[in-house]
Amino acid sequence: MSNQYPLFKAAKFAGISVFAAILSLAGLNNAFATGGPQKGFATCGSHHAMEDELRAHPERRQVLNDLENFTADYLLRKKAGEKSVLQDGNLTIPVVVHVVHNYGAERISMAQVNDAIRILTRDFNRQNPDTNVVIPRFRGIEGNPHFTFKLATKDPNGQCTNGVVYHVDPNTDRAGNNVKRNRSWNTRNYLNIWVAETVMSGTDVVGGYAYYPGTFAAGNENDGIIVTCHQFGSIGQSSSNNFSARTLTHETGHYFNLAHTFGNTNGPGVASNCAANAGDGVDDTPQTQGVADQSCPLNMPGCVAGEIANVENYMDYASCGKMFTIGQADRMQAAAAANASARNNLWSASNLEATGTADDTAATCPPKAVIYAPETFSCSGAIPITFVGYAENTVIDTSLHYFWTFNGGVPATSTLQNPSINFPNAGRFTVTLTVRNTFGSNVATATNLISAVGGTAGLISPFAESFEDPDFPAISATESFRNWAPDPPESFESTSDAAWTGTRSLMNDMAAGAALSIVSPVVDLSTIPDSALSRVYLAYRVAWAKRVTANNDTLACFSSSDCGQTWRSVMLRGNNNLVTYHTRLPLTDATFIPAANDWRQDSIRYIIQPDAKKVQFKFVHKTHGGHRLYLDNFRIYIKPLPVTGNADLMSSGISLSVYPNPSDGNASLHFKGLPGQALVAEINDMSGRAIGRLNTGIPQSGEYITSLAAMNQNLAPGIYTVHCTIGSTPVSRKMVILK
Repeated sequence: MSNQYPLFKAAKFAGISVFAAILSLAGLNNAFATGGPQKGFATCGSHHAMEDELRAHPERRQVLNDLENFTADYLLRKKAGEKSVLQDGNLTIPVVVHVVHNYGAERISMAQVNDAIRILTRDFNRQNPDTNVVIPRFRGIEGNPHFTFKLATKDPNGQCTNGVVYHVDPNTDRAGNNVKRNRSWNTRNYLNIWVAETVMSGTDVVGGYAYYPGTFAAGNENDGIIVTCHQFGSIGQSSSNNFSARTLTHETGHYFNLAHTFGNTNGPGVASNCAANAGDGVDDTPQTQGVADQSCPLNMPGCVAGEIANVENYMDYASCGKMFTIGQADRMQAAAAANASARNNLWSASNLEATGTADDTAATCPPKAVIYAPETFSCSGAIPITFVGYAENTVIDTSLHYFWTFNGGVPATSTLQNPSINFPNAGRFTVTLTVRNTFGSNVATATNLISAVGGTAGLISPFAESFEDPDFPAISATESFRNWAPDPPESFESTSDAAWTGTRSLMNDMAAGAALSIVSPVVDLSTIPDSALSRVYLAYRVAWAKRVTANNDTLACFSSSDCGQTWRSVMLRGNNNLVTYHTRLPLTDATFIPAANDWRQDSIRYIIQPDAKKVQFKFVHKTHGGHRLYLDNFRIYIKPLPVTGNADLMSSGISLSVYPNPSDGNASLHFKGLPGQALVAEINDMSGRAIGRLNTGIPQSGEYITSLAAMNQNLAPGIYTVHCTIGSTPVSRKMVILK
């Protein structure tokens, strides 16, 4: 591998390792087995991230070289007996932990965060008990960096914090720099640590990664450490095995300028790691191929004959890491003293004061209330909804109290942290949570969080929605059962950029890897006559384009007759079956705004279940790198029958006449059939939407005459179809209105 990184000026080798140790989660069953070593991890993926960063910012190479010059000078002066450029004693590093979650188990506890920081501080002060069982070859050279890591008690605005921030993000299961954007605390002042469900480097699932000081300019939001919650501390979601518990220690070594012990590669266990220009640039860590299987081969030979590899080093991939060397500790202290990425500002007296870490005073913050409901739709009175209350920004505190109020709920209040509540009446209901501890209280209000449906609630079919209301999804404040529900709320939104019908449509522009949904109001299908059940269709307009050929977004539609408790599949389109962009080629410009011929109508026959005539529909868009997706003109309609002529019905004595036709809206409808026969008639517009309805019977005369005004007071100009059933015989006529 070519050496693309700065040279060590005072090192035994000329090369330098790629900075990031990313520990794969392949073989998860072994990874999280309590007490056992993790097996089968993939090689690091951050070498590519480093190269990408330096290609984008080649001026950073000089900063990395300057850091190596500074490190060489620091080591020479220390060897000559000069006083350290650092403060005497221990260095304190302020920390903020960002927990990136989607309300799953990856939303780790404060106890797990504290445990991870405890292990990190212990390892960086050589206070770990297993340092006493280092094999004889390396006893006496165990290094002590003298770094203490403290969770901040003041945020960037000087407000009280416990040093842990929770961020809701569906990207928690594919986390990388994508979860850092606009969430970092100034990296000049805090060591930022992000914890997520699954960490990715490119397409590889990894355990964590960090950046050398100097990779980014001081204050860059990407500077810091990201790890999976399954390798963060030794409790909670993390395994207690040594490898998982020490992942943060390993990554913090990179953050303070340590390479892997096996040198300028992310792949251990290969002969090229013993080349003359390989190694980690630290004199007292023997050159090694590195441990490739996460075992603990204590007598593993080094690259030099007669040497033993330091497999117990935190910067190898063995399962028994328990030490830094003196040389590594010196190198990390040099990085902490350098200007590169402002590592020397972290422990400055002014910064410790600003971050609240100058002493051991614990955070004394009022809690922050957070409301979470895994389900927000309820069949009124049938199935209770369970709520989850969180008290963020506080230490582990037995003085916490929860007080809920539920508008429309039974019971209407609760002091449980996670209460279950029924909503017996239809409507949308607001939930409030107050959390209180010794230091204060906080109130969270979720307006119209719960949608309860049932009874007479529901939109009468046939039904059409073209999303013209700019207040979408809250189409109506007074008739809450009309409102739609995007999940998450910021996913589908109303846009005036493009539309098939009217001037607005729905648009989703979320990041790749997300699964976004939107749920319709309840639609009442019970009014559809039995004779038309086989002609009920669901239709919508969609527009979507690829960015590159490999994009394979999917759009699915589901229906539910139990208020969202269960869903059945109605439709699924993906990849080329979803593309509507008329050239059928990838569209690589920045923004896709569909033209008229970029929309496609999908129409699906909807089979109505006999006992499920009040339904909701849900669209789910799974994003995999494609462009924006647009939806418009959602309809439930009855497919028209073929228009029949009077001659076809003469023998049955049944007929339908419209006169005059065309008309200015003053036409009459003349129905003829056998006395006593039932008569059901509808006027449908061109979209299939019913805009007028008649339900009566044929009188003794055998004829029934009514005016258009009796069925609809004001028909706009256009072409309509009159569908009627006389007895069991369907009849249809076209009708034209001119004004």
